[in-house]
Amino acid sequence: MKFEWLSPEDHDKINYELHYLDRVDPITGRWRDNESMDFNPFVLHKYRNNKLVEIGPNYINFLLNEGQVECGVDFYVFKGKLVVRSKEFCYIPEKERKHWLSFIIDMKNQKLR
Repeated sequence: MKFEWLSPEDHDKINYELHYLDRVDPITGRWRDNESMDFNPFVLHKYRNNKLVEIGPNYINFLLNEGQVECGVDFYVFKGKLVVRSKEFCYIPEKERKHWLSFIIDMKNQKLR
């Protein structure tokens, strides 16, 4: 089986990240998986004409050649920002994360990094 987006190592990393997020942060006392990340919606433009990506109003799916979903991420749009929960961000393919992180909105300064 050819992996378009995720390697077996990526699957292991996702499981590790989800396990980490399924805990209370000892410093803040908040559940780690309740955190969210804000992105500039232009992050999706890279995928607009990619036949291996399906974009909906509140999700992005990364597809196999056969059209089956290999991984997907739910998001919502709030005040012009694309909001992804940390638990969902785990499903962004590793090779795409640098692209996504280049569009993250720095909440402290309310600007793009």
